[in-house]
Amino acid sequence: MQTVRGARHVELGVIARTVAIVALLGAAAVHFSLLGVDTDTGGGHTAYFAVAAWVQLGLALCLLRPSRWAPGIVVAAEAGLLAVWVASRTSDVLLGDGGALVSWRLVGITLALQGVALVAAGVLLVPSLARRRLQTEIGFAGIGAVVSSVALVSALLFSPAWRAQVRTAPAPVASSAHAAAHSGSAHDAAHSATGGAHAGHAAHKQAEIAFLFPDGDSKGWEDVENGVQHNHAPDVPEHQIPAATRAELRRELQLTEQPVAAFPTVAAAEAAGYRRAGPFTPGLGAHYVGGGTYVGSGRITDAQIVRPATLVYAGTDPGSPLVGFMYIAFGENPDGFAGPNDHWHTHSGICLRAGGGGLDALGADGDITEAACKGEGGNWMAVTPSLLHVWTVPSYTDPLGVFAHTNPAVACPDGTYYNDGKDPLTTCRADT
Repeated sequence: MQTVRGARHVELGVIARTVAIVALLGAAAVHFSLLGVDTDTGGGHTAYFAVAAWVQLGLALCLLRPSRWAPGIVVAAEAGLLAVWVASRTSDVLLGDGGALVSWRLVGITLALQGVALVAAGVLLVPSLARRRLQTEIGFAGIGAVVSSVALVSALLFSPAWRAQVRTAPAPVASSAHAAAHSGSAHDAAHSATGGAHAGHAAHKQAEIAFLFPDGDSKGWEDVENGVQHNHAPDVPEHQIPAATRAELRRELQLTEQPVAAFPTVAAAEAAGYRRAGPFTPGLGAHYVGGGTYVGSGRITDAQIVRPATLVYAGTDPGSPLVGFMYIAFGENPDGFAGPNDHWHTHSGICLRAGGGGLDALGADGDITEAACKGEGGNWMAVTPSLLHVWTVPSYTDPLGVFAHTNPAVACPDGTYYNDGKDPLTTCRADT
């Protein structure tokens, strides 16, 4: 009877050791998958991913041979890695700026795998627990489930679809930093270059005003600016774009009908987790961030289109209507939408401070120094990711183009664009 019983049972320690090895290999696969994607504004996170991947691989190899000290090393190492990662989510001291640049989906997978490895190794440290017997069928069913789950997750992590979405919302300051640059004269410093560049910009602005306001009354449009453009080339005429590319772009833009229906007002955006980032600014709107997805350096995906990183509204009241979208990408020249006309831009010297149920803009693009920002209790960001407005909301389509940096359809209540107001919720003149 003892022989039969022994043949049908397995020690918990055997199961725990196997589960720990599989979980460590899975965690190593997650970190290895991150090495091939631009996931950090600096080198701290890349170094962390490399170290964590090799450490977890080494720990898995150590557990292959039963020993007294291997489980203790696993527990200590995994606890240390978890502590470093948790600290990086709340501070930039350990891994540098951008401690929250990896999607919560990957964070959840990583923490789960590391937690499983830590608990399983902990079981091996308690002899009385490790010697407990379980029915063989139950034990190996559990091992099979863990192995299958880790294999599936590891395969997905290395697939192009998942890798394109590795990055996500940065920390609150980074994710909404672009909105700060939409505050009045904060744009002017970014456009103060001298010589040919300045002359070219001035000529372009004058042509733009002549097109928009044939009666000669610009209503303050000349002061509406929006960051530093990556590509100053004019749009390629539609008939010069290959038919297949035109068809794909139209399909992509049609997908924006979904967020138009889903987030018609500020109240709908806030219910979905978006929050205000900066004031309403004529020509740019009020930006709400934090409830969407972010774009990688390659082509934008359908999932990213239908859940924009930023929603743009005609004001900050709960009933203010949707006017457009802002997509945020990582990399200096993201591929983005189909075709050559999605000209992305950036802002620099962003300063935001929590206030009024959202984030108030203290300055951007040369309007405030880092020292002054921190002196006001604000959070500083040197340079934003790449940003792109998309104006496809009915009644707010942009005569300057669907990807134009500014939109004359988004005006102050009096129909002008005078943006010298100082209210945290709007830069429109106080008397408008």
